[in-house]
Amino acid sequence: MDRLNDITEEEWSKCNKFNRDIMQDFLDNSTELSPQTLTAYHSNLMIWFNWVRENLDNMKETEIKSRDYLKYQNWLFRLDHSTSDVHNKRSAISSLNNYIMLYYEDRFPTFHNFINKAIKMPEKTFVHEKQPLTKAELTDLTNKLAELGEWQKLAYIKFTYETGCRRGESRQLRKDIINAKPIIKTKTVTDLV
Repeated sequence: MDRLNDITEEEWSKCNKFNRDIMQDFLDNSTELSPQTLTAYHSNLMIWFNWVRENLDNMKETEIKSRDYLKYQNWLFRLDHSTSDVHNKRSAISSLNNYIMLYYEDRFPTFHNFINKAIKMPEKTFVHEKQPLTKAELTDLTNKLAELGEWQKLAYIKFTYETGCRRGESRQLRKDIINAKPIIKTKTVTDLV
């Protein structure tokens, strides 16, 4: 799969202002969504609107048609994205469209959700079972990285392996956490008898 790069501030600033504003309004008012879902929707919608900027002349969300979305979905599949990833991106866009239909009906009475059931999703692809590295494989890998002087990669591998965190969580690790003191909470329990 060709991983999509994060959208830069410069790219985002070139996206249609209406799209940026309606996305922010949607996210600000989606209080029923979990923080993780909001983060995913934010990222997926930025990718979508940047694609719209580059491929659909930066048109407004309310002007996009089903055939335009189909091009986007096919583009993702050509980049070898999983059906799960495409489904997540599709959900974000569809939820935004439903928001516009419901809360902006007075301004866009003819707008409808252009992601409809006629745009089929391919069958779910088989996901390979994840196999953690054995201790011997981990030792070989860390020794090779140390030999090559790849200290950042070595730190990433060791941290991720030891904590069991996900790739995205490892990327969010800040340098200032290294010297952080643990927060220790105590609670006094009294006998109730």
